[in-house]
Amino acid sequence: MRMSTRLSAALLSLLLPACGGSSNTPAAPPPVTTPPTTMPNFSGTYVGLMDYNVQGQGVLRVVGRTTLTHSGSTISYTTLVITFTTGQTTSFVLGNATLSGGTATGTTSYQSTGCGLVNVETVTRFGPPTINLTVELRAQTCAPSRLVGELNR
Repeated sequence: MRMSTRLSAALLSLLLPACGGSSNTPAAPPPVTTPPTTMPNFSGTYVGLMDYNVQGQGVLRVVGRTTLTHSGSTISYTTLVITFTTGQTTSFVLGNATLSGGTATGTTSYQSTGCGLVNVETVTRFGPPTINLTVELRAQTCAPSRLVGELNR
């Protein structure tokens, strides 16, 4: 028993300094450096499939295309041009949106020929090179419509 006690004491004396048992002051940890936070630039032309809920009566699959410019926290859209399976196109004004984190929200309005004043709300979620775009359209003389889709740069 006495031999194992001596062996244990010898091992313990070797291990204690490695475990911080010395009286030396520990070195300061290295400084934490954070990488610069640079926002990606989301400018570009985006194209993709969208579901167009036409005035609450049915959903059509269309191709949507818009170009956006990103400057600071402002996203400026060109019109959203949608192409139907027949080849016909129509467009909607999207205006500007404010970017916060990875989401841009915006509202605008424009005068249309068939529905009077159209109020537009946009929500865009960014996951470069893709955006998830939702457009709500509410008009004076037409039922509300909605476009939802994933567009790629």
